[in-house]
Amino acid sequence: MGQVAAVSCYVYWGLIVVYWTWLDKVESQELLMHRVVWTLLIVFALMAIRGNLKDYWRGFTSGRVFRTHLLGAALPLICLTRSVTGRPVSMSLGVQLA
Repeated sequence: MGQVAAVSCYVYWGLIVVYWTWLDKVESQELLMHRVVWTLLIVFALMAIRGNLKDYWRGFTSGRVFRTHLLGAALPLICLTRSVTGRPVSMSLGVQLA
């Protein structure tokens, strides 16, 4: 199993370069928003299938959990905007906090 995982990682590492070259003309904010929206839809679908939506909603409506989710969503956005605007020190701080 370990050898399969290792080979898979090497293949992925080699093919990811092709993937990123295809996306070089796409704005980074658009990529981030697609990741956020599609992840949200997939997670909600999985929670609905498993029957966990009520538990999530109960936790999300509490102020502490909502602030934690908000902070978790803001850190990658801050990191991305710092990278685009050429502020790598601020970007690395955002990565360390995330």
